[in-house]
Amino acid sequence: MRIGSGRDKAKRLKEKNDLKMLVGENLMRISSLEGVNIKIYKEYVLPKMLELIRECKDAMSQEYLLDCMIQGFPEEFHINTLPELLNTCSKECEKEVDMKTIFIALMDRLSGYLADNNLDVENIENGNNIYSLFQVNIQELVKGSDSSEIKNTLNLYSAFLQFTLKCYPAKHQYVNEILKDAANYCSRNESSIDEDCQIYISKFLTNPLTTLGNIILTMDEYPALFRYLRFKKRREVARQITKAIVKGSISLNDENIVKEVLIFINPVLEKEPDYENVTDAVFKDEQIQVAKLVFQIQNSDPGTVW
Repeated sequence: MRIGSGRDKAKRLKEKNDLKMLVGENLMRISSLEGVNIKIYKEYVLPKMLELIRECKDAMSQEYLLDCMIQGFPEEFHINTLPELLNTCSKECEKEVDMKTIFIALMDRLSGYLADNNLDVENIENGNNIYSLFQVNIQELVKGSDSSEIKNTLNLYSAFLQFTLKCYPAKHQYVNEILKDAANYCSRNESSIDEDCQIYISKFLTNPLTTLGNIILTMDEYPALFRYLRFKKRREVARQITKAIVKGSISLNDENIVKEVLIFINPVLEKEPDYENVTDAVFKDEQIQVAKLVFQIQNSDPGTVW
């Protein structure tokens, strides 16, 4: 399964695609064989596949095999063998393997399966908390990465946040933990945060709004990520927050929540030190959304509203 390193790029790329198709076809045949159930897969197929992956010692081949495994076998198989698969991915493969992409593909597959079949993740975990398994192994991956991988790492955190919002919508503490891990990572690599990185940070701040509403604004770790955004991005996030509150008809009935909202949307209210001008059309839209947001401040006591 090893691919020679001295060949030209085009030939290696063709070999890569040929190998992926060959392995994928054979894995699909194995997965569709009569009698290959979760027990057979866990006891015989998976251990042999993981052994091959560990022993081939070639990053490109390992990556192909893992991708084929994830796409070739049913989601139920992965759910029941997740500890073994993630442990091999995070600890036993070559450092050059793009493991962050592998994790993202696996999370996308599992969250899609749960959504398509209207399944509650906690009813199929079989004693293994899927969130915790991903969290521990993602922390292991991030521990071994350097600042040159910051974009891929932030993309991984963003995908993990989306996975958690889809699969554990009621577990607000999980979201806060991911925000904390992302904020700590940004703190350690602050000098490497460029404009592209800020796109991922913006996603952390805006994606939970649809699922969690104003709850996300009260989380301890939410403000920590704001400090890594320049004014332009802070303003974009502020616009998203105002629009989410207005569109979702989110009631702002608590004085503390209103104070938090005003802090987060301050870039559309006041000129901050790093202020940048916007077009008249954008400014007008911002102020319309702020005016609408005022009507979401509601309380049975008129004095509190005032």
